[in-house]
Formats: sequence, structure tokens, C-alpha cells
Amino acid sequence: MLAIKLTILALLAAAWAPAITGLRVDIACPGVNNELRCPEGSKIDIRYINHGSQSTKICAARNKRARTPRMNCFQPRLQTWFKLICDKTQHCRLPKPNARMFKSNCGDPKTQFIQVHYNCHKNRADVYNAVACEGRDAQMKCDKGCIKVIKAYFGRHDETTCNNTPTKMTFCTSYTADAYVRKTCNKTKVCNIKAVAKTLGNPQNCDALPKYLNVDYVCQVSRINNVLWMFLQRVKPLDVPCNNCGC
Repeated sequence: MLAIKLTILALLAAAWAPAITGLRVDIACPGVNNELRCPEGSKIDIRYINHGSQSTKICAARNKRARTPRMNCFQPRLQTWFKLICDKTQHCRLPKPNARMFKSNCGDPKTQFIQVHYNCHKNRADVYNAVACEGRDAQMKCDKGCIKVIKAYFGRHDETTCNNTPTKMTFCTSYTADAYVRKTCNKTKVCNIKAVAKTLGNPQNCDALPKYLNVDYVCQVSRINNVLWMFLQRVKPLDVPCNNCGC
């Protein structure tokens, strides 16, 4: 049993992708967007955000960590929103600091900068991608294993996908799309999701141009179930299939 536990721990450790660099910082002063970037082949992971009063020195060095007060004046869901937009992407642009991001009793938001702390993690090599323009179906399928959604968004992350009129209203998404796609598709072999706001939710901070659904997923085989199955077969061979080894 100890050997099984050690094997499971080793598999879990292998699945964790360490940061390829140290913690990165991006500062956006009033009138400027936060722009987060990772090297080719890696993805963003926002760790935390904070804010402070702008100064010429701070605004001129947006990649250098700035001191901030302990007081948190952000609206409660702001970091969740930032993570929905940026996490598991190579590059993202966030909205400029504005009054809607801050609580009303925290002074003038027009003087505040936003500081985002994030890591870059190596991409998995086995990720599949499904894209569907608004009104169409995103189709996911696993011949081996079962679907595990890495990230899903319904909105717009670039200027031209599913759109003949380039727009700068990008990096906008629905709050609920990711959770809906995960709930619907995880642990299935085939999954089709229609790209409509009725089920995925209305994208926030988008314009009226067409949106699209983008899903990154992997086909996951339960390694732990396989390890346990092989161990049991060694101890006492069984003439029954491993029903849970696929997912």
C-alpha cells in the first residue's frame, strides 16, 4: 500500500507545472491597460492584484514591483474577472483602471494604479482546441480517455476571429461560460456546446460584434486508476475490465 501511495504522489507531482520564471509584475496607471505576457509555449497564472497611488516613477517602470497599501479597495470579484480573462493564455490585455473596479469609499479611483502579479507556466503538449463562432457548436472528442476542460471562454480574445470587422474591444468574456462548459463536458467522451449567451452567459465589456466560444481541453486517462488496477492484477488477476481506467 505504501508503494501505491508513493506512486500516486509521484504522478501528481509530475502533473504540476512549475513556473518557468519568477513572479512577474505589470503596473497599469490611469489611462493605461494592464498587458500580461509569457514566453512562447507558456501560459499566464495570475497570483494576486493590488493597487496604490500613481506617481511618475511608478508609471514609468511598469514591470518593477511597487509598494502598495495593505488596504484593499477592489470590488470583490475583480481578481476573479482578471483570472477569467488571462489565466492559461500567453498574452492578455485588461481594462484600464476605472471607478467600477474600486469600492466607493476608497478615495479617487482616477489616481490609482493596478498592479498584477503573475507567473508563467509551461504549456501542456497534449492540449486540444475547439472554436465555434456565435450560434455554432464547439465540438470536443476523446478517442482515448475523457474530456477535461482546461479553459473555456465565450466572448472575444482577439480582433478578427469570427469577425470581418476588426475591433479593439477584445479580452472580454462571460463570467459563467467556463463553469458551464466544465460541468457539461468534463468526464465525457464527446461533447458539443452551442456558442450562445442563453447558456454561456452574456460577455462583459464586449461590443455588439459577433463573439465566439473557445475551449482548450485534454483527453485524460486516470493514471491513478490504472496504477491501482495493475497492482491488483499482480496480487490477484481479475477477469473483469477496469471500468474506471478511462476517465
